[in-house]
Amino acid sequence: MFDKSYYENSNYASYLERKERYERLCEELHFDLFKKLNLDFSNDVVIDWGCAVGFVVNGFRKIGFKNVCGYDVSDWAIEWGKQNLNLTHNITSDVTKIIELKNCKLLTAFDVFEHMNVSDVHKTLTTLRPKYLLVRIPVSKEDGGRYVLDVSEKDPTHITRLTKQSWIDRFNLASYQWLFDVKLGLMYDTSGVMCSMFRTY
Repeated sequence: MFDKSYYENSNYASYLERKERYERLCEELHFDLFKKLNLDFSNDVVIDWGCAVGFVVNGFRKIGFKNVCGYDVSDWAIEWGKQNLNLTHNITSDVTKIIELKNCKLLTAFDVFEHMNVSDVHKTLTTLRPKYLLVRIPVSKEDGGRYVLDVSEKDPTHITRLTKQSWIDRFNLASYQWLFDVKLGLMYDTSGVMCSMFRTY
């Protein structure tokens, strides 16, 4: 499903050209969000869940994160990242390698959880148990209804349609408390996309 043709379709035609954009996003997150909160994940285990080709992993590595890795179900995307971003040992489609990691401090999931059913999202969080969770998720107008943004409607692999509050409720069930919405230049909370940080309790 998430093969080369997926990343070259009309919704994602420019995705493979976004390396620099993700590098800037990682810089923003590190310098304009984490550091201002006195959070430094550069020496901690950081997992990018649904990493695709590994742009976020690559971005965090470039600013000095030593233990960042990524997981994605797409073998094609993982191979692309290994060949084009030199992420040979940092990204994988083997979930057991991610589960084996201990003491995950931060899990990022950007435009990923809408591709998963709610029970699998819950299992991911309760298995990996990251201390902090940073998400970007397109939201719907009502549970099971249309997404707020038309572009989110165009991806047939989007299977979970929840309002922002319903996502927050689901994360609460996995013992994650909402901390704040993210407001940065390249990542910001809107009526159609939830960008929020959570912490386990």
